[in-house]
Amino acid sequence: MQKRIIWILFFCITAISAFIIILTFPYGMKKYLYPPAPPMPAAVTTPMEQLLKELEIEMQAKAPETLKSFLPGLHDFEIDRLEQLAGVKFPADLRKLYQWHNGQRSAGSVGPIPGHRFIPLQDAIEEKNDLWRKNNDQNRARRVFLNSFIKHRKTWLPIFEDLSGDGYFCDLAKREAQGGIFYCSAETNTYVFFPSIRNLVAGVLKCYKSNIFKTANYGNQTTLEDEYYQSRTVWLEFGSADKSKL
Repeated sequence: MQKRIIWILFFCITAISAFIIILTFPYGMKKYLYPPAPPMPAAVTTPMEQLLKELEIEMQAKAPETLKSFLPGLHDFEIDRLEQLAGVKFPADLRKLYQWHNGQRSAGSVGPIPGHRFIPLQDAIEEKNDLWRKNNDQNRARRVFLNSFIKHRKTWLPIFEDLSGDGYFCDLAKREAQGGIFYCSAETNTYVFFPSIRNLVAGVLKCYKSNIFKTANYGNQTTLEDEYYQSRTVWLEFGSADKSKL
């Protein structure tokens, strides 16, 4: 009788432990896959309009082919419509970015950050929405499992993105001061958090002014190149990261 009670207790404890693990697994995965922002530098005070004007001048001189691939900026009413599609209000400086240029065409040299395409706003919203929609099409067990790995990305809007889906994002559910603007490389779980989108743009601008980002020609193809270790220093000047992962 005593042995039976011990086995019942063992199975109860095992079942409760498994239940707790199942409940906390998604939270633990989110904290690992999407850590909170560490202390960040002060937000850049230069107005977004001025930063973008200076960036356009630098790109016109140093990356004109990339600049030519940029689409015209959006009007306020167009951004208002896309906010409805996204289901959220965009930060003021993010609106100014897309009023400057609405991303770039799929063909041509990617930029303004080497290796990363400036995603048109509607494409970015649809990519964000499609990620979640495709997951909802899975059966329940698979959906719950996948949610543990992608749920934290549900509110991420891609701004500058590479072919692997890594890049620079705006978390529409988080304020910029909380690290809502960041770089993410999923393969290495690397993040660089910026206290404002102005910091990100200011970092890009400094990379052009310092010739860290520069045009290179390979036959008939023009591309942007990045002096990685120098740009790393710039990102850590305007943002914050776990330096061991950079």
